[in-house]
Amino acid sequence: MTETKQIFYILVFYLTAQLPVAAIWQSALPESVKVALGIAATGLLSILIAENYRRKLALTLADIGLRLPSLTEARQGAALAVGAAAAGLASFALYFALYRAAFPAAYAKLLAEDSAGLLSSLLGQGDKTFGAMAGLAAGLLLLAAAEEFLFRGVIYNYLLRSLSWKKAAVWSSLLFAAIHLRPVGVPTQFVNGIILCWIYRRSGSLPVAALAHFLYNFSLVTLGKYLVAGA
Repeated sequence: MTETKQIFYILVFYLTAQLPVAAIWQSALPESVKVALGIAATGLLSILIAENYRRKLALTLADIGLRLPSLTEARQGAALAVGAAAAGLASFALYFALYRAAFPAAYAKLLAEDSAGLLSSLLGQGDKTFGAMAGLAAGLLLLAAAEEFLFRGVIYNYLLRSLSWKKAAVWSSLLFAAIHLRPVGVPTQFVNGIILCWIYRRSGSLPVAALAHFLYNFSLVTLGKYLVAGA
């Protein structure tokens, strides 16, 4: 019961932290500014929430694998991160291909409804200048690090106190998928969460999981419109 209550509090605070982001997205600011501010606000607020609960739950930096790797570990971790990102993209493409084949009308409606949403705005950045892409990459790296800190570093490790690593991976990945508030994307987010938990456990390094998360997100920005529209 204590674990459930603490996880509930973490997620409530996380969702509450999205309110400023929603306000930014509903503002009259230019789209590029809204994307930049939204990513920065989400990332920074997530880090603050994660750090607060890391201390409250008595999780040390060593417990969550927040450390600088050796050169050998860095090379191995980079290879693992690339493989994990590729696996995530493959599952993303497969899921939307199956969704399109099974529900063509719903699929077309989904694309139409998202034409003015954040996902489309992010995917559209793939056609921007190098400077815009560099800025977006920095924002996505911050967001990936923040989400890994919260979901793998804090929530997954906290669940490990009372669950096996497999059950902790499943539950933390379900929460990770649900918190994105897009029902149609829950399967892909869940699978990606499982992949990230596996690479995190395999490497024992939070930066490696964050790198894999970043590579997946950045690949969606540059390739996502082809994966979705051409799935």
